[in-house]
Amino acid sequence: MSAITRLKFDSLSDILEFGVMKGDMHPAGVQLFEEFWSSLFGTSELALRFPFVLMGVLSIWLTYSIGKTYITKKSGIIAATLLTVMYFPILNSELARPYSPGLLFTLMVAWFWFRVLSIKIETSTTTKLDTHLKKPDNNKWRNSIGLGVSFALAMYTHYFAFMFVGFIGLTGLFFLKKETILPYLTAGLIGIVLFLPHLQITIFHLSIDGGLQWLARPDKTWLFQFIYHAFNESWLVLSTIILVSVVAVIKGSNKTESNTSNKKSILIFALWFFGIYIVGHIFSYVSSPILKFPVMLFALPFLFLLIGSLFSKLDNQKFNILFIVLILIGCSSTIIEKDLYGNKHFGVFKELVEPMVDWRATYGVENIHTFMNVSNPNYLNYYATQLGDSLTFDKDVMAFSEDISIREILVNSDKSYCVVGYSARLTLPQIFETCKEFYPVILSYKKLNNCAVFLLAKSGKSIDNNKHKELTSFYGKYVNTDWNYDTLNHQVNSENCLIYYSDSTHIYGPDFIFKKQDIKVDFDYYLKITVNAETTENSQLTISLSAKRNGEIVTNKNGDNIWEGHDLEIMLNSPTKNNKSYFALQIPVQIKDTDNIQISLWNRNGSPVNIYSIKIEALENIWN
Repeated sequence: MSAITRLKFDSLSDILEFGVMKGDMHPAGVQLFEEFWSSLFGTSELALRFPFVLMGVLSIWLTYSIGKTYITKKSGIIAATLLTVMYFPILNSELARPYSPGLLFTLMVAWFWFRVLSIKIETSTTTKLDTHLKKPDNNKWRNSIGLGVSFALAMYTHYFAFMFVGFIGLTGLFFLKKETILPYLTAGLIGIVLFLPHLQITIFHLSIDGGLQWLARPDKTWLFQFIYHAFNESWLVLSTIILVSVVAVIKGSNKTESNTSNKKSILIFALWFFGIYIVGHIFSYVSSPILKFPVMLFALPFLFLLIGSLFSKLDNQKFNILFIVLILIGCSSTIIEKDLYGNKHFGVFKELVEPMVDWRATYGVENIHTFMNVSNPNYLNYYATQLGDSLTFDKDVMAFSEDISIREILVNSDKSYCVVGYSARLTLPQIFETCKEFYPVILSYKKLNNCAVFLLAKSGKSIDNNKHKELTSFYGKYVNTDWNYDTLNHQVNSENCLIYYSDSTHIYGPDFIFKKQDIKVDFDYYLKITVNAETTENSQLTISLSAKRNGEIVTNKNGDNIWEGHDLEIMLNSPTKNNKSYFALQIPVQIKDTDNIQISLWNRNGSPVNIYSIKIEALENIWN
């Protein structure tokens, strides 16, 4: 969908300026290819995805060829099999994104890198075909051109692929011989010259403030997290690979098939896989975060080749047995555990549009507010057009504080219905609760992985069973002793009802401290904190959540203190004048079950505030 929405430009200059420089953070290669490809075959899902699937399949063949040529045939088979049956490379080869082309072009760089540098293999058990493949290729200049073009293709595809092939290129400097210096340096020069037309775009991308600051910096276990992800997030698969690898090493240890060149190739593959991870990890801290799972797809075949090298010394019978075990477990995990033919890891669009179009036809477009949080509303309208409709939105981007502007729209609205949803974008429960304040009835909804759409109404019968659990309350005469408060800061009003009085001498409190393990519910939940208070026009009141572990403030992956808060004065001073406000949030994942979580009020400017009640509930999370 990202590609399709950027295929609307007519001139090359517009494509480069609006489709690449300002429309994406990737090099222009994939976008230009899709412009050409779609002009021939259209923009159907089949048409756009097919070449990317094809490149994924070619990557399997090239992984096999590299393993067979520069380690052993058995190594190539194992590496290619892992690339074939694991869900991670399958998924990223189905998407019209830069990942399968980046994988293919990186492997092409590796292939020609070996050919140019004349790194060869000689084993005692090679067949005639193997001998032919493993002869040094004397056409250095042909391979030099191939390496240079492969460099450029990877550089035009993805900036992490650019970094990776640059890293591969630098490692080649340590393997130069007198007769390979000129062809190798020429290959690098070809890559640079071919990329020069893109230099202005790359400089523009690098100049964007913040870079990929939306991406979290990797923690010290990131590599292990990636390997777990790459192997289907399955302990069965990991255990099987470890087991068959150990058996392969033990059963093949009595073989003599080994030589310096073989070990050199294995060392190179290890250097490439672990080296680019280290470079990416360091870069993510000294500059901008760049490590995310999809980009490590480019290096993944070299990890698979390292695993495959362990099977090199097995005789055919033992190898066939372990190969069958590996492929059966791998396929079973991908098809069953990962639900290959049904699993969707990303927010979808078509499945959300279908009920939206139906609701608009049933209840009338003029009677419905529509709030959707999507990367681009055109993603939804691509499918709406196919269904004979065109969606309009009150809002199509909903940032963290967007509930305030949504409230402004809804507070005086006379429309009977509200559609609210999101796809593949973090959308806080506060948005959902704001819409529910004005449209409390859930008539229908569709929720899938990382996306959902709801139809809400002002009246009618709700389909929501409203599972909830009250954790605590501070209410009138009934003061829960779990709350921490200063008794001198309480007053009794004319109705003999206890209230909490906050002013410049007492700007914090009352506080409630609890642990996640105290919330014993059988459903996924988020917290909703409801505060009834009387404020003045100048009051500034905030509800917040923080946490401590062993007396120290809990931090997130970036080392920042965890603090979630929401200003309440806009709700408390709303035209409805009901003195009611609330904050809905999920407990941050970094907070452990045994951490002390504190919910507290903060009177930011010390204006007098009478707090009548506070209630904290765990509500069933049907939102996200």
